Amino acid sequence: MEGVNSEKRNGKVRCSFGYDPLGEQFKVLRITWLRKGTQEWLGEYHVLTLGTGNLSWRKIQCRILHYPLEDNGICINGVLYYPARLSTGKHTMVCFDVRSEKFFIANID
Repeated sequence: MEGVNSEKRNGKVRCSFGYDPLGEQFKVLRITWLRKGTQEWLGEYHVLTLGTGNLSWRKIQCRILHYPLEDNGICINGVLYYPARLSTGKHTMVCFDVRSEKFFIANID
């Protein structure tokens, strides 16, 4: 799995690619952090489904405010795993279910 990192003056963007083997769909997860004031950042989460003919980004909800730490991750059995920093400052592994488009924290105990 490869990712793309792009930094802009007022924000940061990370993109990751995943595959849903049951639905046989490739998707791109885009996480954008925009500056909201001098020290605060606001995260936005979008998905693009490839091969549908309708190439438009859809905004999705994420109850786990986070920012990916690296450009790479890995997609295993339809779940995209990547290291991230939570809004609390804690570092963890975030999982994105490509089929349901839901986020969760990996249980790495």
